[in-house]
Amino acid sequence: MPPPSNLAGLLTAAAEESPDRIALVEAAGGRRVTWSEVDAEVDRVAHGLAELGLVAGYRVMIAVTNRIEFITTYLGVLRAHMVAVPVNPRSATGEL
Repeated sequence: MPPPSNLAGLLTAAAEESPDRIALVEAAGGRRVTWSEVDAEVDRVAHGLAELGLVAGYRVMIAVTNRIEFITTYLGVLRAHMVAVPVNPRSATGEL
């Protein structure tokens, strides 16, 4: 089987290889999630975007602070074949 060709594919491979291994640790509070938990949440995000009617190629603005949800949202957007556009959540409306 060829190696994954994108970041979302690498996540799936990590979840299959080491599902119970810690993947992310949040700096504030130390919350930890495993590779399988990250992969499942990324799937939920990707499916949720599709249920909202978004399709491949759409741009999705992400305004989330440095949290695990930023990572899962970013990867979910990529898994759905959309374009992630991270922005500073503290930006003024005019800046966005």
